[in-house]
Amino acid sequence: MIPKRNILKQELVSLLEEEFEISPHKAYEKLALRLKISSDDLLLQRSGTSLFKHEIRWAKQELVNENIIEKPAVFGKGVWRLVSQTFVQNSPENYADDLPEKFLFSEGAGKRILVNRYERDKKARSKCLEYYGFKCSVCEKTLEEQYGEIAKGCIHVHHLVPLSRIGKQYAVDPISDLRPICPNCHYMLHRKDPPLSIEELQNIIRKNVESTQNFKANKSRTC
Repeated sequence: MIPKRNILKQELVSLLEEEFEISPHKAYEKLALRLKISSDDLLLQRSGTSLFKHEIRWAKQELVNENIIEKPAVFGKGVWRLVSQTFVQNSPENYADDLPEKFLFSEGAGKRILVNRYERDKKARSKCLEYYGFKCSVCEKTLEEQYGEIAKGCIHVHHLVPLSRIGKQYAVDPISDLRPICPNCHYMLHRKDPPLSIEELQNIIRKNVESTQNFKANKSRTC
């Protein structure tokens, strides 16, 4: 059976938190897999259209009205993206990984964050940064080096194992489970599902640098 609207909304926002942005077609496809929608349920129709897609569109529209998903006028009708990922507040405590309390809601005995279904512990973030500092674990640069004083203390904190993939409340170890990652590298890590490892992305960067250097060297020899 097709889940209730509130479940669809939770799963859609969780998906967007992992993907950053997604097309409607991909959203339908991935949500059907995540929710284990049967082939029979996918064939159900309402007014000549897929009932499952109809419900997803309504879930998405409610999230737009709640200012959780961007309006189509911002990114276009072919892109769904979370409002919370389009800005960074001045406080270094508020980033895509650490959302405002308005995204919290109760379910049973525990709290869940609408974006990824689990509470992100700010104390764990602080402990991680106390240990590792504000240098990106991938590119080994700080935002302050590039942007100056305005970027002091700005960094994302990346979960090596996405919390959305852990099927129960999990006590995060700030040292072994978290790493400081700059926004650009963080985005690149999540270009794959499951996310790339830090080492995999470093290898991609290294190969790209070597390829660029070889191209320039070959070009200079032919000039």
